[in-house]
Amino acid sequence: MALNFPSSPSNGAIYQGFVYNTSKGVWDSTKDSDTAVTVYANLAALPSSGNVAGDYAFATATKALYIWDGAEWDRVSTGANETPRLTTTPASSLELSSSGATSALTIAAEDPEGFPITYAYDTAPANPNQITNVAASGGTFTFTPSTNTAHAGNFTLRLKATDGISTTSHAVACSLNFSPGLAFKTIYIAHTSGTVREVTGGVDEANAVSLDTLITSTAAHGDLIYLKPAAGGYGHFKITHSTGHDSSSTDPFAQKRIAFCGGGAKPNNIFLWHNHDGTTSRRDHPIFSSSWGSSNSAPDPITLTYRQFMFNLTYHRHQTSTTNYECAITRDGKGAGSMLNCIIDLNGGNFSWRYDNTSSTTYKRTFKHCSFLNYGTVMSPYSGSANAVRAIDCAFEDASNRTGDIGLAGTQGQSINFDGWKYDNYTTKNIEITTAIANGTYGHLKDLDDVTSTNTPFNTHMDDN
Repeated sequence: MALNFPSSPSNGAIYQGFVYNTSKGVWDSTKDSDTAVTVYANLAALPSSGNVAGDYAFATATKALYIWDGAEWDRVSTGANETPRLTTTPASSLELSSSGATSALTIAAEDPEGFPITYAYDTAPANPNQITNVAASGGTFTFTPSTNTAHAGNFTLRLKATDGISTTSHAVACSLNFSPGLAFKTIYIAHTSGTVREVTGGVDEANAVSLDTLITSTAAHGDLIYLKPAAGGYGHFKITHSTGHDSSSTDPFAQKRIAFCGGGAKPNNIFLWHNHDGTTSRRDHPIFSSSWGSSNSAPDPITLTYRQFMFNLTYHRHQTSTTNYECAITRDGKGAGSMLNCIIDLNGGNFSWRYDNTSSTTYKRTFKHCSFLNYGTVMSPYSGSANAVRAIDCAFEDASNRTGDIGLAGTQGQSINFDGWKYDNYTTKNIEITTAIANGTYGHLKDLDDVTSTNTPFNTHMDDN
């Protein structure tokens, strides 16, 4: 029986068991397809049109056989398949920016048989609200985090490289945390109209970033030094400068009314190492001393001097002197300030609360919602008024803390179990092992996420609550 084939068939048209091949100008039987292999010099020479699904081609350059799948040439595997091998492995953790800034991860792989690699991703759970968009370009994935504080949390990202048959994947633990430092930064700068100076820390103490030049030469009154964590969620900083109230009174603020704010999720994400090694035997290195130079008049109004702050960080003091005026953590009546929601690691050394020959009570130094640990003896003050130093809702590792030498408010916790935590083993010890700290009864986690203008942080003694 004669077949009346269509007069103007398109490539791939099927009629009565035949398929039309435009490049050959003939109808081929689908029952006995043309399995002849055309040889080409390389992949670039393979035709991109005029092919029929099932056509074969051999590329001499790659010594490989290819089949046309109707849209593209696919390499034909002639042996056991091997999975793709990663040539660029991304980090295993990603801390998304709470500011909304994007973060990128890159994965790259190659296939042992030479098959092309395609990249993809998935998440657990699906559609995590910590991210609002993912842009993919090859093996680079760019993530846009949410800026909604209600979306803080964690999810698992899986980046995948496939050769079309087998897939190699890499898991990334992603987290989005909104540092309480953001709220503090807003309140502080609104009050001072100063400049926010952001610094990213080192990954460990050996790579701690020095703040000396920034403090002594760059920062001005009212500025806030915002300490950001490095990759991995921790940030390490150091202060070794020797300027302070006078030649024998070096404090971290260098006579300036500035603030240090930890930009980590908690106080034990940011470490401020105040180095006093080799400088004992003199009246030096309190946390708080003067907020203006010894030859200058006090700032007016007096509340200006209460702009010295440390917030949401771990202060690591390298002074280990056993003399009460050398180990005093506050000195004199020429300044005031506060440590708020901080951990004070005293490096195994002794400390005394105050050294103030003037016995002034005009300017107060306050430790509010702080945890004191890793210290030896708490010594009697060298001099000064107990009303010049205050502790509010603080936690102490020991029971003998001479708290009668200072003014107290709120709830103090003593003989606290900090699980042996100290600056040197912060990654292996749980500083929040005590329920009262974890629940915010006292210590460095109390009201950490509730820093608002109602806390009145700039009055002469801080709010008692």
